[in-house]
Amino acid sequence: MITRKATPRHQLIAEDLRQQIRSGHLHPGATIPSYRTLMEQHGVTVGTVRQAVLALQSDGLIQSAPGIGCVVTQPPTRRMMVGIAEPGHEEHHFTHDQLRLLHDELDRLNADVLVRFVPVVNDETMAALLAWAKRLDGVLIGGRVPVRMAQTVADSGVPTVLLGEPLDGPCPSWISNVSLDIHNMVHLAMSHLVSLGHRRIVLCSYHGSRYFNLLAQSFRRCAAECGIEGLAQEWYFDECERREELIEFIGRQTPSPTALLVEEGTRATGVIRRLAAAGWPVPERISVLTITSAVQQRESMDDLSCVLTSAREMILRGVTMLPEIIASGGRVARAEKIIPTYIPGRTCRLLTDAEQRA
Repeated sequence: MITRKATPRHQLIAEDLRQQIRSGHLHPGATIPSYRTLMEQHGVTVGTVRQAVLALQSDGLIQSAPGIGCVVTQPPTRRMMVGIAEPGHEEHHFTHDQLRLLHDELDRLNADVLVRFVPVVNDETMAALLAWAKRLDGVLIGGRVPVRMAQTVADSGVPTVLLGEPLDGPCPSWISNVSLDIHNMVHLAMSHLVSLGHRRIVLCSYHGSRYFNLLAQSFRRCAAECGIEGLAQEWYFDECERREELIEFIGRQTPSPTALLVEEGTRATGVIRRLAAAGWPVPERISVLTITSAVQQRESMDDLSCVLTSAREMILRGVTMLPEIIASGGRVARAEKIIPTYIPGRTCRLLTDAEQRA
């Protein structure tokens, strides 16, 4: 049987005093308890107390003041160095306004900001990112990035907060993460369509996307709960011929779907244009509702009904969380979900009784 050695008494006393200093119970300028008081509190000798005090002095947490005792020192003032990493070259998910928001909020928190947009495509580029991150107090990683990118930075000891869902797997539990509440987003969209009388709904998203798989799981669950027909389809929205296939697919369904639930606003607007060109007036013929992530901008979705997650809220949550992660030395991970909002537009309509019966 392996027995664990007991922690030395002087270390326990030093850690107790550290916690009092961190919590503010012993504030800068306050004196720590006297040697005699610490000896009585912990039932130890003066030599044990002296070892604990020397450990705190070595950490720079207290200093000796003749005639007074040991005084808690004023922590040195310094600005945090925070990095914002995004995949890509010239194109990136953060807009100018979002970057301004990040700069302003981090400045309020006494932090300097370094922004880097990097394509992490091999070991060499990953090493370059890691070398950059290690110069900083903490890193915000935005956009849909590979799990390996966030995990490598966090495992190197750099406090990390990931904004959004990773591209190819779940966020590890030891990495702090601000993400979408995907099921809440789909449930809100489905509830709205069902309230308008829609019972035949198709979910459309980018082919091969892990994000689509998460959406599809929630979509099927919501469809079953509502007792409606729900079909999840993957499409290459960036290719025109694939959009034509989507239109042909919709046309072949009997009875025809009355609503489309499309991932991301830019893809939804593309689908609407294709439907209109094919003789499907929107919203007179078919309703389109988009579910869009925090990186998507409202300006690209004029008049489109959508369930939208606030980019501003995600950024502010991440920026507020990062100093706490830095203060813990990256040892305490946190995870928060952003609740979406329904924004009405012209692309969703109430079905008539006749249409519902058809």
